[in-house]
Amino acid sequence: MKKLLLLLKRASRAAYLVPLLFSMFCSSAQASTPPLLRDPVEIALDQIGETGHRLGKTYEMIHFGEGMEKKFLRLQLSFRVKRKMSKNEARELLLVCAREFIEDINANEQLRPYLLEYPFTLNNVGIEFYFQEEDGTPFFHPYLSHASCNHLGLEFATRDLLKKYGYKQFDEETHEEALALVRGQRR
Repeated sequence: MKKLLLLLKRASRAAYLVPLLFSMFCSSAQASTPPLLRDPVEIALDQIGETGHRLGKTYEMIHFGEGMEKKFLRLQLSFRVKRKMSKNEARELLLVCAREFIEDINANEQLRPYLLEYPFTLNNVGIEFYFQEEDGTPFFHPYLSHASCNHLGLEFATRDLLKKYGYKQFDEETHEEALALVRGQRR
């Protein structure tokens, strides 16, 4: 009987050791196996979301949208800006956000294989600002209601209080013109 109890004790200890050893083996095996490949869209959305959140917090904007064109030819961020900005201020902030977005994308080694063009440039990113009152009402002319930086250049628009759709004023600049204007402002 004593021998039987001793065998049962040893067996119960072994019952604890087997799962412990198994879990240790599995965790060391997992560490040596390569990570599962992530979906490229998930990688891109993670990067867009991370940059959008950081830029929104840094520049007091609300990140609310993101987008991709084709298989990562272009990536885009959209923000609600709840303050009035001059065209010069919007231009500078668009270019600052675009530069930071480009840097984040180009530094993301997981995303790099899925970019159709590397390194990304101003031609590959989009930044949009929708200027609104606290209650969500857009600002009307002479204040900006929309500004964007896209593959074509920069765009600035004011809304007409009397029109439901369309803009009262719409201006465009190439990337080169916008960069020259910002450099000129800083001198």
